[in-house]
Amino acid sequence: MHVRSYISSLLKGSMLLLLFLAGYACVSPYVADIENEPELISIEGSLIKGEEEQTVKVSITASLNTSTFIPVQM
Repeated sequence: MHVRSYISSLLKGSMLLLLFLAGYACVSPYVADIENEPELISIEGSLIKGEEEQTVKVSITASLNTSTFIPVQM
């Protein structure tokens, strides 16, 4: 029984360590240096296997302070 108890506590400790590391290893945010950039083109899309219709949105970037969608006219 002591071996089973040891293995159980070892597994619990390993799981706690993995959970801690997973929470600690988050991705750090990316801050783009776009203060002096002109209007840029943004392309957003979703391609789903098996779907007959796919969606792609082409727009011009707006200020980070506003959430304006400026589509590109074709």
